[in-house]
Amino acid sequence: MDVMGGHAGAAAVAVAVLVIAVSAGPPAALAFAAALAVWFLAALAVVRVRGARGVDVPRRAYNATFGWGAFVIP
Repeated sequence: MDVMGGHAGAAAVAVAVLVIAVSAGPPAALAFAAALAVWFLAALAVVRVRGARGVDVPRRAYNATFGWGAFVIP
């Protein structure tokens, strides 16, 4: 999976966090961001357990967390 899709997903999430912060307040945005951080840490653990090593681990976890952005960009 291409990293550009991950970047698009991460940008969409950043916008979503800002929208949540403005509309629902900082505690709700913090809760959303914390849930996303837990998801990323879980992805790191799963990728590591499945045998990835080195710089491949954070890249694959990043794509597992934000890679859905590849389906949003043309």
